Amino acid sequence: MAAPGHVAVLDHGKTSLKLLLVDAQGAVVARRAAPNRAQAGPPWLHLDVEGIERWLLEGLGEFAQQARIEAVVAATHGCGFALVDGPDPVLPVMDYEAPPPADVDAAYDRGAPGFEECFTPRLPLGLNAGRQLFWQQQAAPAEFARARQVLALPQFWARRLGGDAASEVTSLACHGHLWDPRRGALSSLVASQGWGRLFPPLAPAWATLGVVSAAVARATGLPRDCRIACGVHDSNAAWLRHLGAGRDLALASTGTWVVCFSAAGRLEALDPARDTLANVDVEGRPVCCSRFMGGRAYAAIAGDAPAATRDEVEATIADMTLALPCFAGGGGPFPGQEGRILGPAPRHRAALATLHLALMLDVALDLAGPAPRIVVDGAHVANAELPALLAALRAPARVEVSADADGVALGAAMLARRGSRMPRAEPAPRHVVPAAIPGLAAYRDAWHAALAGAPARR
Repeated sequence: MAAPGHVAVLDHGKTSLKLLLVDAQGAVVARRAAPNRAQAGPPWLHLDVEGIERWLLEGLGEFAQQARIEAVVAATHGCGFALVDGPDPVLPVMDYEAPPPADVDAAYDRGAPGFEECFTPRLPLGLNAGRQLFWQQQAAPAEFARARQVLALPQFWARRLGGDAASEVTSLACHGHLWDPRRGALSSLVASQGWGRLFPPLAPAWATLGVVSAAVARATGLPRDCRIACGVHDSNAAWLRHLGAGRDLALASTGTWVVCFSAAGRLEALDPARDTLANVDVEGRPVCCSRFMGGRAYAAIAGDAPAATRDEVEATIADMTLALPCFAGGGGPFPGQEGRILGPAPRHRAALATLHLALMLDVALDLAGPAPRIVVDGAHVANAELPALLAALRAPARVEVSADADGVALGAAMLARRGSRMPRAEPAPRHVVPAAIPGLAAYRDAWHAALAGAPARR
């Protein structure tokens, strides 16, 4: 039997594209990245499918020269769906920040499922996948009628590479109004709109949907027996690595979106007004979550400032300069509020952004369901001050940092190698010592008081 090969993972996020090569020991051995730039309409803001595909094939070609690749798997953000006839879209693939017309919004809201069915809030722009499909059906009925299937982005890329069409639960259930997590079935919206015919049969995220097409093999040098895995919602790929941890764990998966998963959460405690929701894990189980656009908020506050130092964080706390949400669209725990800075002008913008992110995480973890152990992974692991602040804010809970920043890619690679049982990774996260910073508790109190409309304490 041949030795295990490598897995290529497409990590298709909202802001950036990454292609990572993961070896048989679970280490990332090569990577390439590019910005994910949406294309302006008409007819709406949409993905540059052809450009992304060119970049993907180029990267797979580079990786194929470095190692034998046994499988390719996509992990993508949870709100991208393509209406297709075969592998080709019949309409431009909508970017979820496309603003629907007011009449479409109003009509959709009249028929959208209640929170008690899908455990998904009614979100702005195209952040409900059902809203995207409804808009496309209203705006382009002839093209919509030509669609044979609707595919979430992981399965869309699997289909483009040569795989069969499939649906997968982590993407169907990701704040889309398309899935009823308690029944484990498509939602009443899908039935009322007559969309059921468009959804291919469900396949597990780890299922093999086929092998790369002859055209892809020629373009990349991939072996013709290179498998295509079904694929997964990106934050769920990160959560997969912790499924065996029991009910004492919460995960803060950080990137453009910060998504907090809590095994200790209760569906009944979720609050639709604060952007909490139920995701569904790769094994079909609901899990309580909260979210906000933390990466975008950090960038809006920090700009291009270098990472904060402890001295800069302490100085910002002493100044009592506060960054109040929301600095990014797309919902979050404080919807409808405009981001603003109170107090003295910030001397250290990255420190202010780090404090803002830590305080938002503190809120989001409470909303998802407080847990005695918290693991932080993803892009913001590189910001050393963030987990230390979070550990101080969450005490006595234990805060740990993932040993790597590639939880999405490693979880997706686990899926591609799944055998008869779901593999359980054994992450070895690092325990974080809480930051001992004078005035942090008072700073948090002032931040919450300002959000509530009370004067901030100095």
